[in-house]
Amino acid sequence: MNDTKVKVLVVEDNFMNKVLVREILAMHGYEIIEAKSGTEAIKSLNMHRPDIILMDIHLPEMDGITATRIIKS
Repeated sequence: MNDTKVKVLVVEDNFMNKVLVREILAMHGYEIIEAKSGTEAIKSLNMHRPDIILMDIHLPEMDGITATRIIKS
């Protein structure tokens, strides 16, 4: 059996939202990687190679929609 956890990149700048999402995902056994801006999310992609990205829309520096477009391209 493979013990590799699914990696989730959580892109969220609101502290309480981040805590809530982190707790829920950890409870279900996911590995959590965090970023607080779209720019930070793009930088962390190559290093962490997440399986799933949960992207907030309203972020500092670069909004979530722009970051998602860059990631998809």
